[in-house]
Amino acid sequence: NHVYVTPPNAVLAIEGGALRVLTPPLGARPEMPIDAFFRSLAATRGVNAMGVVMSGTGTDGTFGLSAIKAAGGITFVQEPTTAKFDGMPRSARESGAADFCLAPEAIADEILRVSSHSYLRRVMPLPQFQEHLGKLGGLLKGKFGIDLSHYKPNTIERRIQRRMAVHRIERIDQYVRLCQSDPNELVALHKDLLINVTSFFRDTEPFELLKTGIIPRILEGKKDSDTLRVWVPGCSSGEEAYSIAMCMLEVLEDQGRNLSVQIFGTDLDPDAVQQSRRGAYPENIVADVSADRLRR
Repeated sequence: NHVYVTPPNAVLAIEGGALRVLTPPLGARPEMPIDAFFRSLAATRGVNAMGVVMSGTGTDGTFGLSAIKAAGGITFVQEPTTAKFDGMPRSARESGAADFCLAPEAIADEILRVSSHSYLRRVMPLPQFQEHLGKLGGLLKGKFGIDLSHYKPNTIERRIQRRMAVHRIERIDQYVRLCQSDPNELVALHKDLLINVTSFFRDTEPFELLKTGIIPRILEGKKDSDTLRVWVPGCSSGEEAYSIAMCMLEVLEDQGRNLSVQIFGTDLDPDAVQQSRRGAYPENIVADVSADRLRR
């Protein structure tokens, strides 16, 4: 019969193997609760994480579901037409973060099935895995021009096994045949390998160093008539490019400078580049972008 009162803006998170209530620092903008929980789940459980977004309004859960997928976990979204409030499941589905989009009762059945797959039992690849990996590499190189020899082998194997779990496939040769016969699956594997997950001002320390040390040093000796060009390779959905833009403009303003700045972002994923061009992001970014920056 105990009553627990959680502090304002508190969120639930997995920490040290336990479910905990965390309170943001004073003055910090609170992260959306489901995103916060999913991100902590992805960080602590990795491939063993599963995320489910169901009926609800808004976009909470979309960022967190992407984090779970990037960590190698399996993600589910309620089919929006079956939801009383379709905002959250529709946002998550349209982001591309969902492996499955199903009615609630089908989600329960799928969780049970995926839980018994060798991917979650951490079964290591069979001896013939490398042989078939070469075939998959050839398919991906022919279709998208990417060379898997530059990727970490463990990452490639886990990503392939993740796709196998989604399709109820236990044998690598069966999955190769699926990719050979179904161009859509080859596209899905390609996207899984690219792992497009990022955030504004990801990793605070490098961005602080960029703003206080690197950008001022770059500006030394530059005239206001000069143009400063910045290239962001692997820009994903654009958050890093826009974060650098904010830092650049703030330093220029602090120094009373008026240089022209051009920022170029490139990525292997054309869908990610399209999102970068739009520059439109959900309200969830309040956890990473300050109120002053959002107002500007």
